[in-house]
Amino acid sequence: MDITRASIRRLISAALIALLGGSITACAMLGKSGNQGIEKDLLVAGFARRLADTPEKLAYLRGLPQRELVARGNHGAGYYVYADAEHCKCMYEGGEQAYRRYLANREIKTQKAPGGMR
Repeated sequence: MDITRASIRRLISAALIALLGGSITACAMLGKSGNQGIEKDLLVAGFARRLADTPEKLAYLRGLPQRELVARGNHGAGYYVYADAEHCKCMYEGGEQAYRRYLANREIKTQKAPGGMR
């Protein structure tokens, strides 16, 4: 079997492309599943999902901090917002009670996780 340098290079290039493609796909899946976990936790805690179903709403959504739970004020009443203009094109809104439930549920999940406190 006569293996030339060119055929070895092609084989290595093909292997690297396959490896890189698999890594990119895995990263994209991890990022998406991570967002879905947070979104599910927010819904369970009582946050309301608001779709950006008009160009104006989407523009407003893009102006918010992305994929961060941030506190906002509304005439003295606090509420919390989680915006995701890229994946779900939606935001989650919740009041103090929903936020406290979210934190409590997250604490319980942390304690149940491998290596978490028991």
